[in-house]
Amino acid sequence: MTLEREELRDGWTVTMAGGTGAPDGVAGRSIPATVPGQVHTDLEREGLLPDPTFHLNEQAAKWVGRADWAYRTAVDVDPRGHERVDLVCDGLDTVSELSLDGVVVGTTRNMHRRYRFDARVQTGSGATTKDLEILFESPYREAGRVAAKAGSMPGPYDEPFPYIRKNASNFGWDWGLTAVTSGPWRPVAIERWSTARLREVRPLVDVEAGEGVLDAHITVERSGLNDLDQDGEDDDLVLVVTVSGLKEDGTPTRQRSRAQLTPKDDETVVTVRVPEALRWWPRGYGAQAQYDVVVELQTVEGEVLDRDTFRTGFRSTRIDTQVDDMGRPFGIHVNGTLIDVRGVNWIPDDVIISRVDRARLQSRLTAAASLGTNLVRVWGGGVYESRDFYEVCDELGLLVWQDFLFRVLGVPRGRTDPQRGHRRGPRQRRPPRAAPLAGAVERQQREHLAARRGRLGGLAR
Repeated sequence: MTLEREELRDGWTVTMAGGTGAPDGVAGRSIPATVPGQVHTDLEREGLLPDPTFHLNEQAAKWVGRADWAYRTAVDVDPRGHERVDLVCDGLDTVSELSLDGVVVGTTRNMHRRYRFDARVQTGSGATTKDLEILFESPYREAGRVAAKAGSMPGPYDEPFPYIRKNASNFGWDWGLTAVTSGPWRPVAIERWSTARLREVRPLVDVEAGEGVLDAHITVERSGLNDLDQDGEDDDLVLVVTVSGLKEDGTPTRQRSRAQLTPKDDETVVTVRVPEALRWWPRGYGAQAQYDVVVELQTVEGEVLDRDTFRTGFRSTRIDTQVDDMGRPFGIHVNGTLIDVRGVNWIPDDVIISRVDRARLQSRLTAAASLGTNLVRVWGGGVYESRDFYEVCDELGLLVWQDFLFRVLGVPRGRTDPQRGHRRGPRQRRPPRAAPLAGAVERQQREHLAARRGRLGGLAR
């Protein structure tokens, strides 16, 4: 049976569950909630909060970030013939506890990652429809706990953003206001599946001797219940990767490769070669040719268990830092051509990030492209952007310089580190525009400055 995904968009409510400073009529009142979304937009829609981005409303909205918020809905966890039922949260902002019929199924502390929980939890009722609650704790309270253990860390503003794995600019920046958000900012879904599913698909592309090369790095998760031939171990699985598009002469091409996974394997690389493949070029250097990719996880009998589809483009990239007569360059080469980079800096397009949709991204990035831009740097104090963002960059021929999200951060070390265990970068799933992955700008400088101040008694400048 093929994996089924059911997004939970209807029937949500949100209630203030703790905190002070709210206007009359807010505490204890349940209001309709938009999911995916963040609590500011629901309060604004109900007339309980002014838009913090308008006029002088920033101060009037600051109490929201110091409150706890409980999101609730009813969810059907009937397996419908499948072996597994998972509660999948594509993005939770930020510190939360999830429960079904009052039984805790998971907790979160990171806005920037995806979470998956087993929804087959046994509750007293035994019913297949259960009450889902996601209780979001005030980001300030979590940051305060970590700060108390870790001690003071260097930072440019009197806000606790180094102590929580959250959009740092939520706490205000030199270019923006403070609006500390909470809520399920990306989709929440129920996924039902059997035998196995695609856990991760990471496609890397290159060009070799005129051929487009796609290396699909694939990881699967098994249900643990698929011993169909009853031999005491899981059965073999088959991965099939298909690439379709046009060749250099304009005629269609469709190339396919497959690999078989034994019960001892949960990851492999499937390589597809496309002869006479068209190249993807940055804007101003050529066309942005793209190819359709389908990844299927199958049983050995050919039954499709899970499927992923996306677009990609073939290009070679190289960053030249070889010392020459002038010093050490930083040259970005695409398809063997040195690119004259004309870049812009991308910060979150809204302090309430869930309000940003594909239409707005299309408008902003098209405006940048119309100015002759060919590279967008995703600033490290915001979020790893949406799939829509990166797809639009591919279409427009915009390279992406992706910061890791440690902008100007002196972060705690050890077990109190809110970023411990979550230092992996974004899923670069659609790689034509992928340029450098960059570390934390200004972080090392600030830690070095803090150390100097300590040695010099605070006199360093």
